Amino acid sequence: MDWTWQAGTDPMPLLHEAGKRLRLVHLRTQRQKLWTEALEDGGDIDYRKVAIHLKSIQFDGSLVIELAHKPETKVTRSVEENIRLSRLWATRVFGLST
Repeated sequence: MDWTWQAGTDPMPLLHEAGKRLRLVHLRTQRQKLWTEALEDGGDIDYRKVAIHLKSIQFDGSLVIELAHKPETKVTRSVEENIRLSRLWATRVFGLST
């Protein structure tokens, strides 16, 4: 999702085109193409729309939390805390079981 956005393309058409062939989705939040510290609401990609689409195609693949930071990313928490917060966010947005 992110790399499509970084390339200047809306990732939703690609997601629709991939359809049921899709097996894995990397999740990373960015604002104005700058990666955030953890997954969170308000990023460039509307992951709630992604979640609705994945549910509609009965997606049963993997969702991967991918945290990466650019030099400009302001990091204020430990990696472990950012993973924990990202997991909570993904559980809420994608309706995952814990």
